[in-house]
Parts: sequence; C-alpha cells; structure tokens
Amino acid sequence: MARVVCKGVEEERTARARNLVDLNDDVLLLIFGLLDHTDRLVVSALCRRLRAVLLPQIFDIIGWAAIAPEFPPRRLWPFVQTFVFSGHHIAPFTPTMRQNITAQILEAFVDMKRLTTVIIVDVEGGLWPELLDAFSVLSTPCHLQLGSHWDPAREDEDYIVLEPKRASLPFASFSFIFPLVYASEQEGGGAARRLPLGLEHEMYNIRTILAAAAETLSYIYLPGEIFPTMYGFTWSALTELYLDGLWPVERIADRVVQVSSAPPREPFPRLILGQSPEPVEAHTSKDGSETATLAEVAPSVSTSVSPTVVDEKAEASVPASRDNNAVETEAFSESLTEAFLDDLTSASDEGNTASKPTVDGDIPTTPQPLESLVVHDDSSALSPLSSSDLLSILEAMPNLRLLKMYLFHHTADLNLWAGSSARQISHRRLHLLFFAI
Repeated sequence: MARVVCKGVEEERTARARNLVDLNDDVLLLIFGLLDHTDRLVVSALCRRLRAVLLPQIFDIIGWAAIAPEFPPRRLWPFVQTFVFSGHHIAPFTPTMRQNITAQILEAFVDMKRLTTVIIVDVEGGLWPELLDAFSVLSTPCHLQLGSHWDPAREDEDYIVLEPKRASLPFASFSFIFPLVYASEQEGGGAARRLPLGLEHEMYNIRTILAAAAETLSYIYLPGEIFPTMYGFTWSALTELYLDGLWPVERIADRVVQVSSAPPREPFPRLILGQSPEPVEAHTSKDGSETATLAEVAPSVSTSVSPTVVDEKAEASVPASRDNNAVETEAFSESLTEAFLDDLTSASDEGNTASKPTVDGDIPTTPQPLESLVVHDDSSALSPLSSSDLLSILEAMPNLRLLKMYLFHHTADLNLWAGSSARQISHRRLHLLFFAI
C-alpha cells in the first residue's frame, strides 16, 4: 500500500524586536518624527543607536548668521542637507570679513557630503566672487537660492562684479527671488522697473553664474526683466523655467566698466523679496549715471571693492547719463510688438519640425575673458529686446518640459503706445507666447 508523506516547509522565523532600538531606521524615524525638534534632540542623547538614526534628520537644515561669533560645529557638517547663510543686514562687509566668511564656508563645504541646497539671504551688497568660488568644491550639484541682491548699501559704495568662471560650478538649480522692485513713496510707490545701472549689474552677475552652470542647471527661477541674460547658451539640462515679474524689454549689453572715481548713483528702487505692496525707501541722487555696461563675455575687472583704474581717454569716453524717460521710450515700440506677433505666428505654423537650437554663432557658449576694458560711444548701455532674441533663448532649451511665465507689463510701458489697440496687442503678445511654445 502506498504511503502518503507530506513534507512540511518550515518558515524562516525572524527575530522579533525585543527593544525599541531593535526596530529598523524607517520605523524609528516614523515614531520620533512625531516629536518636535527639542524632544528629538533629547531622545538622540539616550544611546548611540538613536543618535545614528536621528541626528541626520535633526540637523539636515542648519543656518549661520554672519553676526554669530562661531560657525556651526564640525561634527554636524556630515548631516547637513540644507545650509542657510544670512548676512543679518551687516553693512558693509569689509574685505577681511568676506575673507573670513568665505574661508569658513569653503572648509565646511568640503565635509558637507549630503548638501543639496544653499540659501543666501540678507547679504548687503550681494554675493561676492570668492564666496561664489567656494561652490566649486562641492562633490554633487546643489540648489542655489539667492535672496540677496547687488544694490550697494551706501551711496559711496560700488557694485560687486562677479568674475567669469573658467571652470563650471555644480548647480542643479538657481533662483533669484526678486521678481519686482518697488519705488519710494516720493516716486509714487508701487512696483517699478529696474533702473539701468542696477539692471546692468544684476544681469551681468546672474549671467556669470548661469554661464558657469549651464551644463548642469535643470531648474531656473528668474525675474522677467533678467530673462535676456540666458541668451547665447545651449541649456541642454534645463527642464523647468519659471519667469516672474515684469516683461523683459532690454537686451544684455556689451561691457561692464568701472571708472577710477565713483560715479553719481541713480535713484535705484530698493529690492523687496516677493511681491509685497509696501513701498521701500529708495537711494536718491540728483542725477544718474550709466558709467557701467554689461558684458555678454566676461570683462577683466577687479573683484575688490575698490574700482578698477582706467586711463583718462577711456574715462572721458564714458557716456553721460540720459533721462530715464528716454531710456524707457526706446525700450518699447509698436513695431517691435508687431514683429513679435509675426514671429510667433510663423513659429506656430511650422508645426513640430525638428531643428537644432538657434543660437547666435557670434556669441560663445562659454564666456571668454577680455584682454582690456572697452567703453562704447553709444549713449545707451542696454539695447531694445527683439522678439527673435526671446525665441532664440527658448529654442536653445531642447529638453524643456515645464515653462511657467507670470509676466505683465508696467503701466509706464502701456503709456508708450497711443490708443487701446496697442494695449490689446501688448496683452495678446504675452498670451500667444504661452501657446506657441
């Protein structure tokens, strides 16, 4: 008689956790994630096991204010994922202070292996060249959120000019979070367009940063007025672009020039984070000056606070400032708007024809340093922006997946046209760009 034999399969038994510390990391993080920061810090002191699990979460974000006497402890650096540097409105930063701050941040960046985000806020005078160079030691690309602008804190100070970078900087994303500037109460308050002197330096410095990271940037947030700085490069890694604020009306110019004597400052609207309706007091002077122009390619300029000395001939050729209304009048024309509409219509009719990004062949994809400073004789540092320039920038983004544009015109822009039809054209122009891309 046949015998039926049943072979049982013995299930592998896992050891049950008898103690709290025997739980895996994910479970422990879920449990202690319900506690506030202070309580988690107390729990982490109970044993080595809890410290190993909790400290990377507790100290994933650390901040340092320049006014603080000491930098965050070295033992915390390996845990840091987000580093916040606050200038705490110290004005001005002396060269010695800048050197000491840069040295400490540079040393910390070497050991911050988990660092993914750097936020710089409330630094009077803006990001300086040596601090920008410190990012070159990062092992992986990080997200840079710049919450400090380059408007000098005092009338007798010069704008900081960033040097061009021969080596690339590891940035995965870049955000310059000043979509709008606001005029003083004496000038009527409310949102205003950036004035030429400040706009030129902002555009040049941001262009220097973007050019050094063009190969790795996947996300960019810019004020609309700064958008032309992206002209002339191929943004192969860029997948998301966010433009906010006023519609761009100026092209990038040709040079940044600093003269031996500090020029009179223009009344420059103070930059305000976000879109706060509260007006801010502006720096005022009797007359403005456009002694600086921007470079598409990098100039050979000094990075120190003191200006670069140029010869008397060059200084004499620096154009005199013009009335702000004249600059704004040249910025817009009805023919420019019509040309923009024509380009968009033709671009839509072409369909999905594959083509390589159209980048001006005369403009290098990486900035090249100039041997000497050149001052142009034309009286305007910035030239009008054409529709083909805008389309060229967008065509040079082959992998762009998301484009967000919250752009609008200033009331002063609309006053440059006569009649309601021109106003309709200007608004239609913005909407067509959304659908034609």
